Amino acid sequence: DNRALVVFDFDHTLVDANSDPWVLQLLPETERSLRERSRSGVCWTDCMQEGFRSLHSSGIAPDVIRNRLREVPLTDSVKQTLRLLESLPHVDVIIISDANSQFIDIILSHHGV
Repeated sequence: DNRALVVFDFDHTLVDANSDPWVLQLLPETERSLRERSRSGVCWTDCMQEGFRSLHSSGIAPDVIRNRLREVPLTDSVKQTLRLLESLPHVDVIIISDANSQFIDIILSHHGV
């Protein structure tokens, strides 16, 4: 089998943003605070966990988060590139990323890729 594998990262590659802070911007003070904590050595995953708790305790509904994610812009020509690769019979495309897999699904589904 003569297959090709094309691998992408997600944040700042397929999308022109970092999806985690994009969501946290729903609470700008929390987003700034968590970025500072991350810079001081706190694990980003722990920061995001705290961010989700803050979103929840502030009454930010899951639909609001999903709608915010739908605003994440794709990088130039990504939609066309992914559609072209999808049309090629011997090409498999995967995403290897530390981005939240639900975020990835929401964003790509919204953009039709």
